Amino acid sequence: MKKLAVLLFPLLLLVAPVFAASDASLNGTYAFFIEGTRSAIAEVTGIGTVHVPSEETLAVGTINFNGAGTGTFRSVMGYNQGENGPKVGSTFSYHVSGNTATMKVNGATVSMSLGSYNNSGVATVVIILMSDSDQPLAGMATLQ
Repeated sequence: MKKLAVLLFPLLLLVAPVFAASDASLNGTYAFFIEGTRSAIAEVTGIGTVHVPSEETLAVGTINFNGAGTGTFRSVMGYNQGENGPKVGSTFSYHVSGNTATMKVNGATVSMSLGSYNNSGVATVVIILMSDSDQPLAGMATLQ
């Protein structure tokens, strides 16, 4: 997945026309998936604490962005998501600047790279990068 994000990011920059940056650039319901690998902490004699990849994670669902800085999770399903995953109906604020949007979900910072805008200036494709205490997670969202 990380390779996909690295390959798609420059592409999004090429196809993103120049629109005034505003929260209205994210407006509507987007289907998303986010995947990655979380690590476990292990004590290794003579080395100390090390992080060991332990499980794949996957989350899919839909998010509604209102175009005015508030988003709502409409559906969420996850595999090895743990207790930190978003809940259906939970809301969050987001902010768009240029072709980038940021939001905080359950304490994790989520960065989104917007691209492939429609005629109304709304992003139709979004690359998602999420940082947490273990490993970064990556995914995509598409306007429905």
